[in-house]
This record gives sequence, structure tokens and C-alpha cells, in this order.
Amino acid sequence: YEKDPLPHGIVMGLAWTSMGGSALYIETQGIARGVDSEGKRRGGGTLKTTGQMGDVMKESTQIAYTVARARLAEIDPSNSYFDDTDIHMHVP
Repeated sequence: YEKDPLPHGIVMGLAWTSMGGSALYIETQGIARGVDSEGKRRGGGTLKTTGQMGDVMKESTQIAYTVARARLAEIDPSNSYFDDTDIHMHVP
């Protein structure tokens, strides 16, 4: 990783397959929510997942999102990142 690090928003994961397993590049993008005519944020911070995921993997993404929100609230209660940003995660 020192010579050729992954771009921001991409992590490498592992998946079990009938052939043993494979590496996955999981892509994420934070999207700042828009504001209405009164300057208030529209909607709520959400996690959107797309790609080739089974039920277990979908559940795991929700758990990871919940843990990340809770951990940030512990570390920095004034940080509103997850309230102000929608997260889109894609698993190819």
C-alpha cells in the first residue's frame, strides 16, 4: 500500500465462494445532502447499498453503518457527518 495505495473511498474485502474465495474492491461515496428553500437539510443521512450482495452481506453493511454512527457519536458528539451525508456503497 505504500507504493500504490487504494484511492479514497475504496477498501478491499474478502468473499467466500464455492471456489474458495475472492478479493472484492468495495466502493463508497459520501454525498452531502441538499438544502431546502429555508436552508434546512432535506431527508436524513442514509446508507444505500448496491451490487452483488446476499442477505447476510446486506445485514453486515447495516451493522457496520450503525457501529460507525455510534462510535462517531462517542468520540465526537458534535460531529454531524452521518446526519448531513448520505453514504452510497457498491459491492461489485
